[in-house]
Amino acid sequence: MALIGQVLQIFAGFFVRRLFLMHLGENYLGYESVFSNILQMLNMADLGISVAVTAFLYRPLSEKNDDAVRALMYLYKRIYQVIGVAVLLLGAGVSLILPVLIPDAVCAVWELRVYFYIALAGTASTYYLSYKRTLLLADQKSYIVMMVDTLVFLGASVCQALLLLFYPSYPLYLVIAAGRNLISNVIITGRCNRIYPMLKNSPDKKTYDNYKMRVLTYVKDLFIAKIGGYIFNSTDNLILSIVRGSVLAGYLSNYTMVTQQVNYVVAQILYSVQGTYGNFVSETTDNGHQRKMTDSYLLVHVFIGIFCMLCILFLIQPFVQIFFGEQYLLEGTTVLMLSINLMLTIILQLPTQIFTIYRLYHYDRPIIIVSAALNIVISALLVQRMGVNGVLIGTFIASLIYLFSRFYIIAARVYQIPYRHYVFKIFKYALIAAINVLIMYTVVPRIQPGTQRFMVLKMVIVGALAVTLPSCFLAITEEWTFIADIMLSGKLKKIFSKWMVWTVTAGVIAAALLLGESSARTRTGAGSKSMERKDVYTDEQAETQAGIFHLSFDDVIDMFWDLTENEEAYESIFENEMLGWMKELHDTYGVVISCYVFYQNDNFCLEDCTTRFRREFEENADWLRFGFHSLEPDAVYGAHGDSDILEDYCKTINCLKKISGGVAQTSVIRLHCYQADESEVEVLMDNHLLPVTALLCADDGRQSYYLNDGKSAYIYCHDEYTDEKNGMRFISTDIRIEHLGDVDKKIREFQTDAWNNQLSDLVIFTHEWALDDEIKEKVQKLCMYAKEKGYRFSFFEDIVGNE
Repeated sequence: MALIGQVLQIFAGFFVRRLFLMHLGENYLGYESVFSNILQMLNMADLGISVAVTAFLYRPLSEKNDDAVRALMYLYKRIYQVIGVAVLLLGAGVSLILPVLIPDAVCAVWELRVYFYIALAGTASTYYLSYKRTLLLADQKSYIVMMVDTLVFLGASVCQALLLLFYPSYPLYLVIAAGRNLISNVIITGRCNRIYPMLKNSPDKKTYDNYKMRVLTYVKDLFIAKIGGYIFNSTDNLILSIVRGSVLAGYLSNYTMVTQQVNYVVAQILYSVQGTYGNFVSETTDNGHQRKMTDSYLLVHVFIGIFCMLCILFLIQPFVQIFFGEQYLLEGTTVLMLSINLMLTIILQLPTQIFTIYRLYHYDRPIIIVSAALNIVISALLVQRMGVNGVLIGTFIASLIYLFSRFYIIAARVYQIPYRHYVFKIFKYALIAAINVLIMYTVVPRIQPGTQRFMVLKMVIVGALAVTLPSCFLAITEEWTFIADIMLSGKLKKIFSKWMVWTVTAGVIAAALLLGESSARTRTGAGSKSMERKDVYTDEQAETQAGIFHLSFDDVIDMFWDLTENEEAYESIFENEMLGWMKELHDTYGVVISCYVFYQNDNFCLEDCTTRFRREFEENADWLRFGFHSLEPDAVYGAHGDSDILEDYCKTINCLKKISGGVAQTSVIRLHCYQADESEVEVLMDNHLLPVTALLCADDGRQSYYLNDGKSAYIYCHDEYTDEKNGMRFISTDIRIEHLGDVDKKIREFQTDAWNNQLSDLVIFTHEWALDDEIKEKVQKLCMYAKEKGYRFSFFEDIVGNE
């Protein structure tokens, strides 16, 4: 029931999240992620009471000791009433510093606080109603809780979806979310009262006092663990928001929403085993047999962790692109760090269960404090330079500290064995995980999801490899044999023998390689040019000769907001951080730069931009120009669009001419998400304000504008394509910097046959919101390469006009 309910909630949650992004936008998404982290912080006021009470409820429930159950539940109720008040007061205090936690908020401060108070009310209400659900969970009736939660969640999701479709309102969205918690807890409380009528009576005072001291003593140790758990799981978005802004935190939350849901489903599976595992290790007097069961249970955690890591690593990028949009994609290194952290989180569930069963939390309090502090310090130091990856590295280091320290305590306090026993196992499993990733990287990129057919194919292959590859290595371990002897019959043991596992793994890899070749033949040029390329294009073997180096930035609007905000403070446009860095690029390498801008976002509109710096923009128009990208981040053109592209284009160009003068616009543009149908393209070509002369196409093999699959494949494999019907020129984009891993490796790759017909012009781009020190360094290396190779630093429209 838990698994079915969780899966339904996951799908409903993703559907609502997609509508949220489409109709409320990325700024509100940022608020949502930061509010979530703040409320998780406030929930530390629980102090571990729920875990402690649950631990003490097991025995009286099994013995049908109603007096003890009444006493514990009354104690739980009294403590939660106090905590509820504390959470409200702490929340009111936090609301005073919301402008610091969300420095880039686009709404008024009072509005931001109202939004937060609504979310806070939903959380605080749970302390007055939710405590009775703990009794159902301890009494093995969690299916009732999950059934109610799932039905209420689905109903609330329908209401939120209808709201977002017909009357997008963030405060009403929050009201529904708060109401969902309230309704669910009311229903569960009523059900609990009917199942346990003895709760209506007052508890015995002596029994109550006895449990009060025991529970509160246990809570002292749990509270430190709860603080560490919060810092481990819930500070990334807060640090990211404070240092880099809530929008980037919202981008990360799209990924963590997936990893958290995966982790929660896995936790449901492993939590259901905890009781059985706990009974086994507590009833078995043979210490060696206890350790053998623990080692085998660790192998189960490792297997599930590697499986989830591989699936997330190779499938989450296309998932985010499909559900939320290409503009919300983060770097490949970020996905790798998220995947590794997810694996560590799953593996860490074993020592957590052992600590709960043996009540070991007293021993790791210093470790929790140190690792939590290191997590915050490392994340804060690295986030400015490395962006999202900085906070993920902090979490990774904290995870390793937890892992090694807790297994040290288990080795010393539970099994009295040398610590090297677990150190060896951790390194062995880490090596297996690394080898699995390397093998997957050599096989999976061959299967390119250019069509729905190959997207499904990639999911099947990744899933199969994520099962068979870890099995291939783990099947030779003693623990695998131990589990097979306990759980499998004679025939099944043969099926899961190491020889059979190796045979199946080899077959899956062979199938992946063959299907990868089929994918490449079916869709010429499949693969992302920003990533590693395996295909070799030998057709036409055109002689590569240096042409134009084109550098551009998409989604540009914040620089105009900054210039307007600092109109009186700035003496030059180059006091803006991004523009100043661009000038350094131009002065150092001679590059020219195009910026493709939004007319507006939730924060700013070009109509409101200052015109004070117009002359300076005109003076630098020989190397810095601006072009149309889209009306706003949520605008959709093409077959499914409902926006007037000509009207949006003219509004944007007119504003740009006021801001930067009449010579600082480019007629070679990249439209948002490469979307526009043929009629829209022709309208842009024929307008009298600034006719569009060429369109930049996608770097990842997807369909660009109205080009069919054949023409999209051609432009992907070649530098240019001209539509003979209307004369529109399409130019291939080569590199999206956020998707570029090792820039030095990519530059070496330019010398291989994989780049035949594609280096006459070298077109690279990134986004304004993605610009951090790592991205800047990659851009600089590519500019240096272009200068060394003799590329021309000219605008495409200047060359076209002279041909």
